[in-house]
Amino acid sequence: MHGCTERGDLSADAKVRWLVAQDWLFEVSVRQEAFHLLAQALPLCSSDVVSALVATIKEQHDGKERHPRTVYDLLHWIARHAPSSDVAQQAFEGAQRAHPEWTKRPHSGFVAWHEGGRVGPQPPVPVDKLAKLLREGPDLAVSRLLAFEDADWPWDGPTWADAVAVLAEVVIAEADLGSKVLDTARDHPDLIAAAVRGWAAATLKQAQAAHVPQGLQTVVNAALRS
Repeated sequence: MHGCTERGDLSADAKVRWLVAQDWLFEVSVRQEAFHLLAQALPLCSSDVVSALVATIKEQHDGKERHPRTVYDLLHWIARHAPSSDVAQQAFEGAQRAHPEWTKRPHSGFVAWHEGGRVGPQPPVPVDKLAKLLREGPDLAVSRLLAFEDADWPWDGPTWADAVAVLAEVVIAEADLGSKVLDTARDHPDLIAAAVRGWAAATLKQAQAAHVPQGLQTVVNAALRS
């Protein structure tokens, strides 16, 4: 089929007629290649061939020989690649009305596919706002962060890791706020660890170092040396 698609001595009409004659429109094993052929040929096809293609698909569907979702995908593909064909547009509109629960697949030539991606940091509270909350009311600030303690799915929004990370950023910027975290979040080791990481990552001046509790000074110094 790929060879037929790429042949320069065949017209677009001939390619589509050939595809229909092979009875491969609904064949799952060659679906990707069939849709690729249609995508290449349909923009150059005559209106008669496009209309005949739509009629063939509808006839087979009316005879209940084909799965309606495959028919929907084909009609969508034809309408997409033959936008000037009223027959194709009307046929797809009819399929959409018959199945309003279905949506256009982004990759109609595939029955299934996987998509991947990366979600960057999503701080639940901006650094400056969290710093202000810690200065004005540490309990409220910690409570805001704890609201994300069970959040671990980044596709749904900020996670607990994001909450812990933004707290470390605050302590890096304002070392004295780390002490407020320790005073307020004694039962939450992740938050205490974030404060310690903030101290370790910060370039502490002598005045700032005074805000690091004596019991943690050794830990912070070790982290600074590593």
